[in-house]
Amino acid sequence: MIFGTDPPRFVGGGTTLDLDYCAILGNDAESVYREDIDEISQDRAFHFHRTDRVVTFLIHLFKYADPVAAYNNLCALIGQRGSLYLHRDGLPFCVSALDIELIPAPFVLRSVEPFFIETADYRDGAVVIFTNCPDATAASGECVLVPIEAWYEADGLPMYDANGKPIFVRAR
Repeated sequence: MIFGTDPPRFVGGGTTLDLDYCAILGNDAESVYREDIDEISQDRAFHFHRTDRVVTFLIHLFKYADPVAAYNNLCALIGQRGSLYLHRDGLPFCVSALDIELIPAPFVLRSVEPFFIETADYRDGAVVIFTNCPDATAASGECVLVPIEAWYEADGLPMYDANGKPIFVRAR
């Protein structure tokens, strides 16, 4: 195969996480818009901000030898930035395929939502959502998740947290 045949992998936070027993639920582009409200007339204008890649996996936790450890490993990486491979024997998502040198696109593990499969034995699973992190130059390996309303300060500049790290805003 050209793109690989092995299951997905996430490398981030100094950890390599192999997503062995999973199915890809979605690999979609999600557009993010900024809303500007005129203070006098209250007119609203929406401006295109960026397009994020959102990759969703369904992980069958019951197939792991230790499902609790597998779930805890997933939860430990929430908010961590790293490289996402759709197939671990292939290339990671890259910033641009047109460049001579491929630069891996930074992804962040947005959420891990546990559930059970409604069968006679109620087997465990999890839906895992990865989203690309727009700022590849941030010094921290962690993306700060904030509500979408907190994009910019009143002067239109990006917001920073108490440590001076840029705040990355995720679309809902």
